[in-house]
Amino acid sequence: MRQANQTKYRGWLVATAILVGLVLVAAVIGSWLSGRDDARASGERIRQWVAVLSVGPDARSLYAAAADVGKVAGVYVFVDRWACYEGFPDGAKPSADEWFLGLAAPDRSTVDGIVAALGRAPIVEAEVDQGCALPPDTSPIGGIS
Repeated sequence: MRQANQTKYRGWLVATAILVGLVLVAAVIGSWLSGRDDARASGERIRQWVAVLSVGPDARSLYAAAADVGKVAGVYVFVDRWACYEGFPDGAKPSADEWFLGLAAPDRSTVDGIVAALGRAPIVEAEVDQGCALPPDTSPIGGIS
């Protein structure tokens, strides 16, 4: 009888050890897969068509124009830094200004349609890679300075 209890006890120990091992393996695999997704997301560039409409020395100088363009362009309008994009043709940056107002979409036809609806010619239009996030907004709440 005592040997039967010891055998059951050992069986439970082995089963528990196997179960814990499987849980640990699943956790390691899940962590690895999650880490791969995070690494890919943080290092991956966004490829899109961008039309640059105007430039400025800082983001704030372009906000009013962006609001006007946004009435037609909606979610496709943005303000960002030249340094965050690769793929514009050489000489595309028309001045020393580091910021631009642009339109962006995954496909050229969307950008071209918005440019046509605005009735203005872009400074430059190209398929580019966007590679950095905007800096944190340090402006006072409500945009009042």
